[in-house]
Amino acid sequence: MKVAIHKGSHDYSDRWISLCQDIGINYSTVNCFDNDIVNKLRDHQILLWHWRWIHPESQIVAKQIVLALQNLNICVYPDVNTCWHYDDKIGQKYLLEAIGAPTIPTYIFYDKFEALQFIKNTKFPKVFKLRCGSASANVHLIKTKNEAERICKIAFSTGFKPMGSFLGDISIKIKHIDSSYEFFQKLKRLPASLRNFIYANHLIPRQKGYVFFQEFLPGNNTDTRITVVGNKAFGAIRYVRKNDFRASGSGVREYSHEKIDLRFVETAFQVTKKLKAQSLAFDFLIGLNNEPRICEISYCLPNFAISESEGYWDTDLNWHPGTFYIEDLIMEKMIEEFKFRQARGSREV
Repeated sequence: MKVAIHKGSHDYSDRWISLCQDIGINYSTVNCFDNDIVNKLRDHQILLWHWRWIHPESQIVAKQIVLALQNLNICVYPDVNTCWHYDDKIGQKYLLEAIGAPTIPTYIFYDKFEALQFIKNTKFPKVFKLRCGSASANVHLIKTKNEAERICKIAFSTGFKPMGSFLGDISIKIKHIDSSYEFFQKLKRLPASLRNFIYANHLIPRQKGYVFFQEFLPGNNTDTRITVVGNKAFGAIRYVRKNDFRASGSGVREYSHEKIDLRFVETAFQVTKKLKAQSLAFDFLIGLNNEPRICEISYCLPNFAISESEGYWDTDLNWHPGTFYIEDLIMEKMIEEFKFRQARGSREV
């Protein structure tokens, strides 16, 4: 068995490499954006690639590369079922509706006249979103019809920058720096982050030609993040920002598993199974009738979301305390997938 690892920065790849070295797994580092990546991977059985929205080239072609590599019969993480809807709220809307998942009512219009008619006849507030963006970027509470009409006119003319504002949430980011060392590390990365931000807004098309509204669910001063990896689910409660309605990106969270609604965990397992995903993170809110509602899904997340958890639930909702790392869980799952394919192939022969 030979494992290929896309070597990135500030992602899962460092721990994956260390794991291979510690366990004695034959591995090589690759660049999945190489022109000849397909030929380079022909003698590999597993590919691990933590691609993310902050790398604009990933937004352009990562899903297509993943699909192509799966046709080499390589065990790819993330596979297509896991990642095709990543950072695509429009895709998530249709996908979750198709499987009957408990979502928040969402309205998307690709015609300006139809959008304005909806605005005229609906009630506010509504939540406006772009299809892309992380940590609540590009998410706004629209309180009046006039505000919605203004948003609609922009959406069907000049459009919006896909990455939002570079200085957005800067006070929150500074507030949650824990040490002077972390501060100076972030300061050192600032020029590169700014270059990436400018490059992404230049490379990724402006978001226009559609308008996306979602029902606002009042009374939620937190959301609940449930992450499923294989047969394990991890949870965290995230608190809404001060004088805001958004929890994602607030940096204020707790991991007390006894406070987490097990309906969220059960729903996350069910949806992950239906989607045949290797891993999924869910953002849950409580609906108007006190029922779980999925706000968004994502295949990847910061690794601390798992390592800081108290433990995990299994598919029978039994609790298992302990410290775990998402990189380890993914590696274990991919090795299991490879061995399963190998055993199935030998049986078929």
